[in-house]
Amino acid sequence: MFSSFSLIQKFSLICLVMLLALGIALNLAINHLMEKNLIEHAQQMTAAVIQGEVLNELKLADLQKPQHGEDYQRFSQKIKHLSLGPNIERIKIWSRDSVILWADKEEMVGLRYADNHGIEEALSGNVIVELSWKGHEEQEAEVELDPEHQGKKLLELYVPISFAGSSQVDVIFEVYRNLGPLYVEFEGQQQVVWCALFSSFGLLFLALFTLVLRATRKIAAQRFDILESEARYRNLIQSAQDAILAVRSDGRIVLCNAAAERIFNCSGEQLLGRSLESLLPDSLQQSVQQVLDRLCAQISTARDFKVFQWQGVRCSGEMFPLALTFAVSGEKGNQLITAILRDETERQMMQKKALEAEKMAGVSLIASSIGHEINNAISGLYCYAQLLKDKAHEPDFVSKCAETMFSQSEQLRLHASNLLSLGKPQTPRIGPLQLNDLLQKVTDLLKTSGLLKSFTLQLQLADKLPSIAGDPHLLEQLIRNLQINAAHAMGRKGTLSVRSGQRDDGLIYFEIEDTGTGIPAEKLEQIFEPFYTSKAEGEGTGLGLYIVRQVVEQHGGELQVDSQPGDGTRFRVLFPEPFSLMKAKFS
Repeated sequence: MFSSFSLIQKFSLICLVMLLALGIALNLAINHLMEKNLIEHAQQMTAAVIQGEVLNELKLADLQKPQHGEDYQRFSQKIKHLSLGPNIERIKIWSRDSVILWADKEEMVGLRYADNHGIEEALSGNVIVELSWKGHEEQEAEVELDPEHQGKKLLELYVPISFAGSSQVDVIFEVYRNLGPLYVEFEGQQQVVWCALFSSFGLLFLALFTLVLRATRKIAAQRFDILESEARYRNLIQSAQDAILAVRSDGRIVLCNAAAERIFNCSGEQLLGRSLESLLPDSLQQSVQQVLDRLCAQISTARDFKVFQWQGVRCSGEMFPLALTFAVSGEKGNQLITAILRDETERQMMQKKALEAEKMAGVSLIASSIGHEINNAISGLYCYAQLLKDKAHEPDFVSKCAETMFSQSEQLRLHASNLLSLGKPQTPRIGPLQLNDLLQKVTDLLKTSGLLKSFTLQLQLADKLPSIAGDPHLLEQLIRNLQINAAHAMGRKGTLSVRSGQRDDGLIYFEIEDTGTGIPAEKLEQIFEPFYTSKAEGEGTGLGLYIVRQVVEQHGGELQVDSQPGDGTRFRVLFPEPFSLMKAKFS
């Protein structure tokens, strides 16, 4: 029944019982102290009054022997004149040898009570106190048997009296004081104490009840928030498209969502309590626990996480690519690992399709660009071949046609060489070369082909250059691409400058500079990307400068570009020197 009570009801009942028990105990303790203080005060006042009155009104000579007959009457008159205080019920006067010298009942005078312990103790000079109602100290037999004292609360005092000049107790006054009137007042004080205590404890109970009620309401509100937050959390977990598992540090699964059931093709009951390693191939099972232990030791907060690319195993035994993200939360020794799992099957398929599409796009771009270039060259060759056939008897016209056909053939050869370099980069065949000879040879060939015929050529080749280390075919292709690009950049007229030289640091270089349109600064990095071209469609493949940078890197050189829009462009290629160092580098 108690378990069915609400929190506030349980508290109220427990608090009420405890406060009631504490109030009763405290009240009893206070009453005991008050009663003790009442008795002590009555004892002190009565003893002091008796000692003062006796010493003032009586003489030792009056108390030498038991008082009988006329002596009893005369002494009784003296006793009546003593002001011994209120509520004195009985008086007896004892000698040192326990004989009653006088009593308010004459028949007791002369009797001796040898076993009266109160007399024996009072002879030491101390006031002896005894209470004569049930529940207190031992009672005198003659008082207990006296009907007139039955039911009264009597304070029995043994008051020792020592007269002046005496060094011992001369007589002992035994008096009985009725404490009833004092207890009437005492009971009134008890009621006040009871009221004060229960009022105080009542107010305390109300204060505690108010605090607990507020705390209970706050706890209830927090519990509602927690339940609501937990519901949102569970909805979030269950609606996630990725599988989410909560794993203990020993690898056992304690929580899973619907996506996990779908990915592993089994129910939540089959997953809960199962080890994480059982969802992975045999080759990974031995290392999973080591990975989890290492994660618990290294990762300190839930913001830290580790990602793994593993293989997963469905309940049907099918293997599939799996991406796992681990995050650890909680204190050491009580950590919980959150594992987010994603089936990579579809993504990898899409990635494969995207790569294939990208490859096809690249092939299409190459085919389109090269096709335009080859078609233009072949069309030119075809036209001039027809003209040669019709005008073979005109030597000047034949020479002009042959020159143009040679230029178109050179273009075709360059495109074919670039395609070969792109598809399968050639391994440089390093040997000693004279840079000036290569520059002169390529320039003469392009002049012969007619490509550079309309431009002003300036060759500034330094004398006595050391040999460079390089592949002649690759370097010819590099120089040809730079000069053709320069010609295309200038259009129909301009100045093409070809220079060579050696710097102070020993590096040998050549420069090809044009007076064309120049290259904007934001495009200086893009011009070396494959298939990038600023020319109109069908006028370039976008492979020339890509091949140039590739050849320079193969030779361990450096390619520099200096260009300003409208002021032309200068390409500088630096070669290391001497040939022996380059040979050692490529050997």
